[in-house]
Amino acid sequence: MPKAERSIFKAPQQPTGRAYIAALTFPFRDCSFVVKVQCLEIGVTGMRDATIMAMLTAKGALSADPEHFSDWLSDPYDTAEKGPLTRNLSEDRKYDEMFPDHPLSRARRTLAELEATVQLSPALQAAPPFRYPAA
Repeated sequence: MPKAERSIFKAPQQPTGRAYIAALTFPFRDCSFVVKVQCLEIGVTGMRDATIMAMLTAKGALSADPEHFSDWLSDPYDTAEKGPLTRNLSEDRKYDEMFPDHPLSRARRTLAELEATVQLSPALQAAPPFRYPAA
């Protein structure tokens, strides 16, 4: 079976909170198939962020100085990125157990379950694979 690419995106919700969209993408030469999971933040929003921020600040691992708030943000691809949807320290996988009902934890858990159980038909498994163009 072709290797699936995993991705998780974060999007703003109205009026508050975040939605996490997790996907398994099965790329082929002529097309791709995507299994997508959307998990919404319901009820009181921001609890995971606030709890982890307070915990890290109390431990001295995060500055309480608003001038250094950027230490809270940790985009894995662009360290200069500091926008409102930038990945933050509370989104680390190690906090999922503390917040099993948080949409990011649910998205990761569901994605792992899908990755372990999704089966492609024999015809699809025989489809020509996606190949990155030579550089």
